[in-house]
Amino acid sequence: MKFAKYGVMAVAALAVAVPVAYVAAKENPEVLWNLVQQCEAHRQSGAAPAPCVSLEPTQGGVPGVAVLKDRTGIAQYLVMPSDKVTGIEDPQVLAPGAAYWQAAWQARRLMDRHFTMPVPRHAVSLAVNSRYGRSQNQLHIHVSCTRPEVIREVSAAAKPVDGLWHDFPVVLAGKRYKVQWLAGDELGARDPFRLLAEGLAVKDVDMGRHTLVLLGLDDVNGQPGFALLEDEVDRTLLDRASGEVLQDHDCAVMASTDRR
Repeated sequence: MKFAKYGVMAVAALAVAVPVAYVAAKENPEVLWNLVQQCEAHRQSGAAPAPCVSLEPTQGGVPGVAVLKDRTGIAQYLVMPSDKVTGIEDPQVLAPGAAYWQAAWQARRLMDRHFTMPVPRHAVSLAVNSRYGRSQNQLHIHVSCTRPEVIREVSAAAKPVDGLWHDFPVVLAGKRYKVQWLAGDELGARDPFRLLAEGLAVKDVDMGRHTLVLLGLDDVNGQPGFALLEDEVDRTLLDRASGEVLQDHDCAVMASTDRR
C-alpha cells in the first residue's frame, strides 16, 4: 500500500482550530465520528478535509481512512475509518479490503514533521484499546511513540516468528500480554485484527474485550520486524485492556531530538 493514498491532502489542516466538541471527547463518545463527518463534508465541498490531515473515502468497496492529529501528545495521530465503525468489536474490522493497520503504519511518517529528524521505526507503536478501555465509539488506532522501557523489554525478548501467540515473559505497564512476532519492514497483507480473531479461534468470541498494540522493532538478526501484543479485559484485576498505556505521547524516546 502506498502512503500517497493516505498521505497529507492538506498540510494547512493542521493549523485549523480544533472544535470545542473535540475537547469534550470524554463526555461525548461520538466526538471522533462527528469530526470524521466534518472532514468528509469539507472534502465533498472541494476544500481541505479539515480538521483531518487526510481523508480517503470508501471507494469500490475498499473501506476509506481518515487521519487526524490528536490534541494529546507531541506527535500522536489517530487513524480511523471514514465510515462508521464502532471499535475492535465491530465485524467491519474484518471486512475484505479493510487495511486500517497498514494505513496507520504508513501514517507514522507524519510524526517526523514534529522533530528535526525522522522517528525511528523501533520508537513507534500503534494501539487500539478494548471496548472497555476507550472513550470513543469510532474505531481509532493511536499512532505514537512507545515508552522507552517497553522498547527495551520487547527488544530484549526472544522473537520466534512462528505464527503463534506466546505469553510475553515480562510484565509491561503492570499487565501480562501475549505476543506474536512478525517479520518484515511492512505489514503487507497481514492484519492484526484478523491475526487476533484467528488466534482466538472461538465462535462468537467478543473481540471487544481485547486490546492490540503493534510495535516496530528489529528481530534477533537485526532485520526489521514487529511485535504484536494482545491483552484481554480482566475485571478482577481492574484491567480494562487499554494497550495505549504502552505508548508515550510525550515521546521521551526522542528527548535528544529538537522539536520543530
